[in-house]
Amino acid sequence: MPAVAWVTLAITALIIAAAALGLLRVIFQQPPDGTVVPAADLTFAKQGPNDTLSTSDFPLRKLIDPTNRESAIYSDSNNVVSSQGVHHAIFGAGGRPAPDPDGFRVGQGSDAANVRRVEPRNTPTMINAVFNHRNFWDMRAQDIFNGVTPFGDRDPDAFLYVVESIGNLVPVEISIPLSSLASQAIGPPTNKFEMSADGRPFPIVGRELTLELRKRHRFLARRLRTAVPLAGQLVHPTDSVLGPYSRWPQRGLKVDYETLIHRAFKPKWWAAAKLIRVPRTARPRS
Repeated sequence: MPAVAWVTLAITALIIAAAALGLLRVIFQQPPDGTVVPAADLTFAKQGPNDTLSTSDFPLRKLIDPTNRESAIYSDSNNVVSSQGVHHAIFGAGGRPAPDPDGFRVGQGSDAANVRRVEPRNTPTMINAVFNHRNFWDMRAQDIFNGVTPFGDRDPDAFLYVVESIGNLVPVEISIPLSSLASQAIGPPTNKFEMSADGRPFPIVGRELTLELRKRHRFLARRLRTAVPLAGQLVHPTDSVLGPYSRWPQRGLKVDYETLIHRAFKPKWWAAAKLIRVPRTARPRS
């Protein structure tokens, strides 16, 4: 990670530090068994849940001679630093966030509290990520975007619904090349570590941001009426993409979510003259 990126993280991020490979850690059994046994690493070195990082924590592996990658190791840590996510919650269960299933809490007794979750891998830089052939550390965000999942043409079950001229809904597959960032972007909105309650289906994310649902449900209307995209972020007016929408010097954007969705997709994906309903029994992917 470039120096500018990790210094920014160190100064601004309150994180829960997870160990290297963390929740994804497994042990591969010796042949002929060859099975994979979960072995999550939930311990910490120096840092702990909700710890505040400083520049002295970086790099996580320090060399005696930082200019020589072959130098002897001065100190090392298997912790990872990742973007702050959401509290653990279960979709459809109301009330306060559920207790973190991995036991990450701060405080004692009645004062104990959940902490936000993070992905169990170091956050890579976003600099020039648009030029990556694939994205995510394991490269699962394919260069072919299927409109539904990060897995591109590898996902045979990915489809979107379109309306035929006679009014029937039909599933169609799409394949957009050179779009690994789109494949990556489709993951976080329903990821239980990053942005979502566990078990929330992707169609629900879209439906909660549509005007039709907003008209029919007052609760969502109250939430979305004043929702400012990127409300906690300063967007510079010269930004190459979001500059024209900036509220500078205030935080956030001066357009709503629905407008952003309309401008991101071709009208055929949102400009239907009728309200389209897909039965829950159809279990749509998108």
